[in-house]
Amino acid sequence: MNKNWLPLGTTVLLKNGTQPIMIVGRYQQNSEGKVFDYSGVLNPQGFEDSQSMYLFDAEKIEQVLFKAHVTEFEKEFITRLEEFVSSDK
Repeated sequence: MNKNWLPLGTTVLLKNGTQPIMIVGRYQQNSEGKVFDYSGVLNPQGFEDSQSMYLFDAEKIEQVLFKAHVTEFEKEFITRLEEFVSSDK
């Protein structure tokens, strides 16, 4: 797969969006079983409750407003995520 995953904390604007969303999760599944690339919360409000989470795919991102720092922990996690996603298909 080798997707260019954005790190947690990255803030994006979605296509047709009116407010920034901060990424708080990756490879997220909704209650119907559909998997999305990311979950996020409105920025600057942050997490309010489970109803305020947004699930979206990378192609829905119009603009990256802020890209969070990529640590060694992040790099290791992405390696494991890629392995998991590849085996999940």
